[in-house]
Amino acid sequence: MPLGRWSYAEIARRLVALGLVVSIAVSTIARWLAAEKLKPWRYHTWQHILDPRAFLERARPILNLYRKAQALWEEGVWVVCVDEKTSLQARQRKPPPEPAIPGQPVHIPSRYRRRGAWQRFAGLSVVDGMVFGQCWERKRFVDFQAFLLETLFPEALKRGGRTLVLILDNSTTHAPKQWEGWLQEQLDRNELVQSCTKD
Repeated sequence: MPLGRWSYAEIARRLVALGLVVSIAVSTIARWLAAEKLKPWRYHTWQHILDPRAFLERARPILNLYRKAQALWEEGVWVVCVDEKTSLQARQRKPPPEPAIPGQPVHIPSRYRRRGAWQRFAGLSVVDGMVFGQCWERKRFVDFQAFLLETLFPEALKRGGRTLVLILDNSTTHAPKQWEGWLQEQLDRNELVQSCTKD
């Protein structure tokens, strides 16, 4: 069990079971953790790069696109990083949150009334930092297609770029199996010369 889920009493029992102490008070555990500013119940996750060489090999093409975005733009190549934030939920808490008081954080009730969810599709223009986005009720490949057709492709044409390079992750929303065929149709129809997807 992760340490973050243990109570002070469970930590005390474990120390005794391991033979590290003969006995220990729960209040002592609390005092030690407080003195060292340790809060094992608060944690966050992160990812480690297990194979740095393989990671760099896969990341290098993407990093080069970011690094060369300005020079690429001068050649008519527009680099856009595309992703989505799904399940943005509008929630109405009931009852409303209780404000923080000295020594206590804000208390937010677990009960809420759901007032819908939106999926945000966005593209970051690497060369100038501009963000283009749209919200949809669902997160299907057709919604992703609509974002490209209604927002990014027209912007690429308006900017006069000859090539549009899209940096994508492997999300199922991007439907890798359908992507290439659909993209080729759009490229032919919109006279966009190239699109590139990377992991």
